[in-house]
Amino acid sequence: MLQLREVVAAYGPIVALHGVSLEVPKGSIVAVLGANGAGKTSTLRAISGLLRPRSGSIEFEGQRIDRLSAEQIVSLGMSHIPEGRQLFSELTVLENLRLGAYSRFTGLVRSIGEYRWRKQDFEDALKQVYEYFPILAERKNQIAGTLSGGEQQMLAIARGLMGNPRLCLLDEPSMGLAPMVTREIFQIIKTINRTQGVTILLVEQNANLALEIAHYGYVLETGRIALADTSENLRKSEAVRRSYLGY
Repeated sequence: MLQLREVVAAYGPIVALHGVSLEVPKGSIVAVLGANGAGKTSTLRAISGLLRPRSGSIEFEGQRIDRLSAEQIVSLGMSHIPEGRQLFSELTVLENLRLGAYSRFTGLVRSIGEYRWRKQDFEDALKQVYEYFPILAERKNQIAGTLSGGEQQMLAIARGLMGNPRLCLLDEPSMGLAPMVTREIFQIIKTINRTQGVTILLVEQNANLALEIAHYGYVLETGRIALADTSENLRKSEAVRRSYLGY
């Protein structure tokens, strides 16, 4: 579904990615592990069009996207759920979810029938995310900035799902969360992948949890792929255990 080939990307004179190549098969969960500054977030930004690669190529479902705008990439069926949530904190939960569906329902409404179809499609999408995150239904009129950290992360994921993506880029979903809340969110991510067939590229520092739910994984070190293998084999790797798993 997604292929990166020898991607080089930089912020001005600082090179963040030094020829990164990776693949994300359709229907899978792929984890990208690494320390702070390894290039994990930069990899997701390059994929979603927020960071223009200097060289290399990125293909999504057979189409080259590394020269497309972020808006064009979203319209192809990709959703980027960024590090730190980045919600519209002064808007309500429901308003944030409506904005997540924006790319799905843009364009002129040409008939009453189309209006009714769009309205029903939105309601169906909303029902789906409320099933994953019941607390959001209870708090739909609450200002997003007043939610707890875990609830804000749930809202960020739900907002990303409202666009009906085929591929979700998830950046550090466990950041700042209690272990129990983190495990709950990771189980929901696994469920979304299994029941909806959404392909997931997961950037995460909690290597234990990431490799529990992922099918395959990559380890980034200073902007380069250091290791790539099945999640099972990575969990057995002495280098991964020592550096990322804490045992």
